[in-house]
Amino acid sequence: MDLQDQGPFVSLLIEHQPTLRAYILSQLPGVPGALDVVQQTNLVLWEKRDSFQLGTNFRAWMYAVARFEILALRKKLAQRHVPLLDKDLAELLADDCSPEPVELEARIAALEYCLTKLSAKDRRLVEQRYSSSEPLTTYAAAIGESAGAMRVTLHRIRAALRQCITFRLGLGPGAEAEGGAS
Repeated sequence: MDLQDQGPFVSLLIEHQPTLRAYILSQLPGVPGALDVVQQTNLVLWEKRDSFQLGTNFRAWMYAVARFEILALRKKLAQRHVPLLDKDLAELLADDCSPEPVELEARIAALEYCLTKLSAKDRRLVEQRYSSSEPLTTYAAAIGESAGAMRVTLHRIRAALRQCITFRLGLGPGAEAEGGAS
């Protein structure tokens, strides 16, 4: 791929970032280093950009590269005896959790809206859990709560977010009448 063709490739790479991230995180739920796999996959995609044929299925190619990076991390973690979700089950779940980019964008927008409906305290907890490398136990101790209480609160918050997102996307009964997350 020559210099002129870089623009379309970069556009595809940017367009598919939310899908790539969702795919990798669905394969490695709660695994330390999962976000590093996203970055490593992007690096490999960039390095192999000359082997991609514009007009072919970028998403399938991207997922194939991501699978190899996921397997490499799983192998590394298995050597350290880190418990992981069964590989076959993770792939089955990932197939169900790989929405089209338009659907993913709608889900992300709904999540962002629903996060704004959380209390400041709940939002901080969600940010701590999903954006920080600091263990939940450390955060719990810092705010004077038990780790168990934090896990219960996170479970409640996730349920409220799921309900709010379902309502925002109009996906069925059981959603709140107002669409709030808490």
